[in-house]
Amino acid sequence: MNDDRLAIVPLADLTATELQHLQSRPLSGPFFLPELLALWRDCFRWQGIGLRCGRILLVGFIKRSLLGRHFYSMPFGMYGGLYGEANPAPIADWITSQRFAEVRIIQPDSASNNFGALVARELRAHLVDLTASLDYSDNTARNLRKAASSGFDVRLLDSSAKIPALAMLARHEKRTGELRRLPVAAYDHLLANLRSEPPGIIAGGLYQGEQLVALQIFFVSRLDAFYFDGFALPEALQSGGNFYLLDSMISHFRAAGLQHLNLGASPPGDAGLLRFKSGFGAAEFVYREYSAVSGLKHFADRLRGRP
Repeated sequence: MNDDRLAIVPLADLTATELQHLQSRPLSGPFFLPELLALWRDCFRWQGIGLRCGRILLVGFIKRSLLGRHFYSMPFGMYGGLYGEANPAPIADWITSQRFAEVRIIQPDSASNNFGALVARELRAHLVDLTASLDYSDNTARNLRKAASSGFDVRLLDSSAKIPALAMLARHEKRTGELRRLPVAAYDHLLANLRSEPPGIIAGGLYQGEQLVALQIFFVSRLDAFYFDGFALPEALQSGGNFYLLDSMISHFRAAGLQHLNLGASPPGDAGLLRFKSGFGAAEFVYREYSAVSGLKHFADRLRGRP
């Protein structure tokens, strides 16, 4: 990648060395797992591309909608994007010239990034340092003690757990009225591609007897884990089972030699979720999103009640 000219290549044409490099990056490595790249291609039919310029590589996806084309460095505001130590101006110029309806580039490290006319804003996530001793809050410790006496059992899941997991997801959505961030077909894909050890998509299941009562899904590289999603039945929540499951997965990732568990960003004002994350000793981590939205896309978002 020493040629300073911009080259646009299909995601499938990235070299094995480039893919291995992406998967080994701190914090963003989990989002370049082959199973996740296949998810965006097979379930959503998005076009994956790589933008090469000198020693820089930007990986992204182009989504088509009635409003036009959208470009994401990683889908749904996940981490990813630009790698290298050079001027990204040719890449930024190309993105601007395409007149995308929406552009979102997520950067874990914003110190040397400059995307010209794109609007930058800080986003905040929470990271658990798996290499350090963890200082749990009193509330977390209390919930762990309560869960320890409830007869819970934590198991790493494989694809055979897909049917009960999807049934539990449907029950959770009906009970809470919450819609998950991805359609059921995407969860079907993720659960069908579970692995027992890093790297890969890994899920922890909380059982009470032989009943699956809580589930947490992680994207895991050889360095880091990212908490993607989780859901639980009332009997797990009332007994602190969600605390017990996450604590067990933290112990599993520490034993596997991982460095960080990224608990992701929290919706503004969700004090309960922030308290849950910080209760596990997770420290705030600031990253940056570079974005641009067309007038038509902005108008459509307002009609749908989006800020």
